[in-house]
Amino acid sequence: MISECDQNPATVSWLRLCTLQSKVVELVGQLSSGQLLLARELKSLVHLAQLARRDDILENALNRWDLIILELGVERWRREYNSLLQKLKKWKLKRMKNEIPQEEEIRQFLWL
Repeated sequence: MISECDQNPATVSWLRLCTLQSKVVELVGQLSSGQLLLARELKSLVHLAQLARRDDILENALNRWDLIILELGVERWRREYNSLLQKLKKWKLKRMKNEIPQEEEIRQFLWL
């Protein structure tokens, strides 16, 4: 992931990063205390799915994250989730048009 990020934003493969983050989510989900860590990893996956323009991954990650929030009842996560939903609404048109992410959007969806 580091090598992919260590370049000009115009040449970053957001899809590759999104795919790698999906694998991280899968691995973290297998841990015994995975749900506590999974919320953070799913949030990162939503960010990368936005930049990769992958609605399917974005919706799936949001749904999984929401279920974890409901199950564990962590209020801070709920606030983060709702805030992210608002950001996604703001940037939805760019995602729908499949436009290449520019600096302002990338800054909104930093995932590290």
